[in-house]
Amino acid sequence: SFHEESVRFSGNTRLIWECVFYTTVQLVFYLSIPYFVLLSLEVTDVSLMTTMTYHAFVMKLSSAIPTPGGTGGAEYSFTSFFEMVLSPEKLVMGLILWRLITYYSCTIFGAIVMIPLKRKKSKNKPG
Repeated sequence: SFHEESVRFSGNTRLIWECVFYTTVQLVFYLSIPYFVLLSLEVTDVSLMTTMTYHAFVMKLSSAIPTPGGTGGAEYSFTSFFEMVLSPEKLVMGLILWRLITYYSCTIFGAIVMIPLKRKKSKNKPG
């Protein structure tokens, strides 16, 4: 099935470029999260590109950690990269905010979405 779909997909260059575009937009938004966390902590001397680069390395390193969500590895790599630009107090607060936004919020929202909803059965009234 995978091979058949990839062959079908490879012939549609418009679809490939659409996927590239949407993936790029998604990554830009996701990788810029630490930048906005730093702005919320009133850290303005770090560029968007620097924080995006640090975040990309953090995510790459944490994906190699064999724990759910890279827990432990993500926090360690975040502190390793961002300690170069943050004071210890802001580093801890930034780490907590970053992890809440990038990992725990997805878990919480995903759990909420997976709650089964009771659907009312429509009764057809005879006319």
